[in-house]
Amino acid sequence: MDKPKGSLFISIGAAGLAVLGGLGVLISPFVIALTSWFGALIRGLNPLLADKLGQETLPAGLVVGRLISGVGIVAGVILLIFSGLQLTCGILTWKRKDRPESSGLPLAMGIVFAICSLALGLSAPGLIQLALSVLLIVGATINRMEKPAQDQQPVPEENADG
Repeated sequence: MDKPKGSLFISIGAAGLAVLGGLGVLISPFVIALTSWFGALIRGLNPLLADKLGQETLPAGLVVGRLISGVGIVAGVILLIFSGLQLTCGILTWKRKDRPESSGLPLAMGIVFAICSLALGLSAPGLIQLALSVLLIVGATINRMEKPAQDQQPVPEENADG
């Protein structure tokens, strides 16, 4: 059986999304750890700054430190969840790259991750994810236009001999 024409596009897009998802899974614990450390650093500097200014403590320093820690932890967890989903969807799409009859999954994943890449803006990861998503959409569209081999068989004619 010949490979569908859109298989190469889906392969590149799915592998790229899986790699980006894997990198995100690896980076997210560092995001969580660094923002927690930075928030603790700001909270630790609060008594030193209060000593220099002659006050007891600065409530703004505690609030800012906790805010940075909290936002960083939430961002890291969201990055971990999204990257895990991206990794999983990239692998599932890779497995279905050679089947034109199941081109709906690559098309749906391409559209979903193209929309999600718009949230990243014109940053390098956003543009890379957008390009990979467009490859998925193009490959799935080419596969959808290609008919499976069993649909191209001629229809048997009925005999009038009855």
